[in-house]
Amino acid sequence: MNFLMYILLGIQILGMVGGQLLTKEGVNRIGEISLNTLPQAISSPWLWGGALVYVGASVLWMWLLTKGEFTALVPLQSLSMVITVIAGALLFGETIASGRWIGIALMTVGAFLVAR
Repeated sequence: MNFLMYILLGIQILGMVGGQLLTKEGVNRIGEISLNTLPQAISSPWLWGGALVYVGASVLWMWLLTKGEFTALVPLQSLSMVITVIAGALLFGETIASGRWIGIALMTVGAFLVAR
C-alpha cells in the first residue's frame, strides 16, 4: 500500500469512529429507543449525522477494497474499534477496565502484525 492509501484508510477509520460517536451522542440525548421516542430518533440531527458519516466511510471503504490488499486493509481498519473505545472513555466519561486496556493493546499490536 502506498502513502495515499494509508491516509485514506485513516480518514475511513476516523469516519467510522465519528459515526459511532455521533450515534452514541444521539441516543444519549434521546434515552431509550422505543415507540414513544421514535419520532425524536427519526428527527435527531445526531443520528442523521452519524448515519451520513457511516455512509461516507462505507463508500470510502468500498473504494479502498478495490485498490488495496484485503489482508492488509481489514486488520488496520479494525483499529477503529480501539480508537472508538478510547474516544468513548474520553468523551462520555466511561471507564476502561484493565482487562480492556490489555485487549486494546493486543488488538493494536495484532493489527499491525497481521497487516505487515
